[in-house]
Amino acid sequence: MLTFSFEYFLSVWPKLLEAVPAGQTEAAIVFGLSPWRRVMHIILPQALPIMLPGLVNQIIEIIKDNSLALAA
Repeated sequence: MLTFSFEYFLSVWPKLLEAVPAGQTEAAIVFGLSPWRRVMHIILPQALPIMLPGLVNQIIEIIKDNSLALAA
């Protein structure tokens, strides 16, 4: 079950990074930011609020599934 959840997380990340408007990335390139700084300072702060509800939901599902497996 945990492997499936991990694969779900990996499939969601690229879409979250695409949710940030392209103009933000282009502006970071114009300012001369390296790819690492671009992601850390421009893209992730805007993508985190978008992904937070889904991430919390997935964590809750993992906890619920594990508790059901232990009870059975």
